[in-house]
Amino acid sequence: LFRLSSRWKERRSRGKAVISDVLGVQSSQREARLSALTILMQTFVVCSWWIWVLAICGIKVGRLLLSTSVGALLLGFVGRDVLSNMLSCLVIYLTQPFAQGDWITLEEGQDGWAEEIGLFYTKVIQWDKRPLYVPNFRIVQMLVQNNSRMTNRRVRFDFKLRLQDIPKVPAIVEDIKNMIIEHPQIDSVTHRLVGWRQVGDYSSNIWLSCYTKSTEQDIK
Repeated sequence: LFRLSSRWKERRSRGKAVISDVLGVQSSQREARLSALTILMQTFVVCSWWIWVLAICGIKVGRLLLSTSVGALLLGFVGRDVLSNMLSCLVIYLTQPFAQGDWITLEEGQDGWAEEIGLFYTKVIQWDKRPLYVPNFRIVQMLVQNNSRMTNRRVRFDFKLRLQDIPKVPAIVEDIKNMIIEHPQIDSVTHRLVGWRQVGDYSSNIWLSCYTKSTEQDIK
């Protein structure tokens, strides 16, 4: 059953992070639900197997769990850090802040794809293809930005014009505003802002901010 659950996940999974494209919100959430369901199935199988083995050996599970000395022995054997990593892995699967294959940015600035979420650490493949292994208890405690789940891509520019072109600024601002309003790939629900921001020592600056409908990078 354990192998069957793993094969079932492999057949339905989108796979590990091997491309540099943003895979999207729906794909990320589907992968997270699939991973959570698989780990729950595997945990159920392993626990059932151990209960069955203990029952064959004539050991009552209830008394074993209530034994203070055995609990203290297990806690000392497993170790606090190991146990916290395992519990953090369960938290990641249940809360689903990211899934296997998501493009994430960690609080300390590391950027890459979550290739594997293990019991003790999460493997992140960075842009230079070097793997980064982050303990799960640190993942739970830090801020994690999930870039794969962004719904829109922001476009933000500062245009610098010559000082002698200041009389033309109102017409330029109006042309840019009409362009982003009429552009079919610019999102009309979010803000579309264009304005004359400031006059510097050597240039006059126009600021633009809007969002695209797609998260792909080939918008023209």
